[in-house]
Amino acid sequence: MRSSSAIRLIRQGPLGLAPLLLWACGSVSLVEPRPAPALASPSAAATPVPVPAASAPPPQVESAAVAARFPDPAVSYRTPAFEPGHAGFTSNAELRTILHGLARDGDGRPGATSIRLLQVGSSQTGVPLEALQFSRASVA
Repeated sequence: MRSSSAIRLIRQGPLGLAPLLLWACGSVSLVEPRPAPALASPSAAATPVPVPAASAPPPQVESAAVAARFPDPAVSYRTPAFEPGHAGFTSNAELRTILHGLARDGDGRPGATSIRLLQVGSSQTGVPLEALQFSRASVA
């Protein structure tokens, strides 16, 4: 950009200054390129790395001060993650089983609730994305 055109843009006020600022930002790189690390030898790249065996995560233990401030809830949550002996989060398969178990038709009475399982799409890996639709028949 020539200096005379830059001066003309500055004189136009904020709207004229915007293209100048965009041009300046686009022409400056704020990140320095890093060289790629070199491999020691071709055989080093093909050497398999041992993977540690999967094991249950260690139990999380909080301090006495934290445990006193956040006691265990007085309610029981009926989800797979909170079942005795279950380690980790609820899996997609477990959640899908629960969703399918909740789906039901209303019994036809006024005000009866029906729960439909909807197929709303699929993930990038092909896993079905499902949702529940809750509806209630109108009361006359």
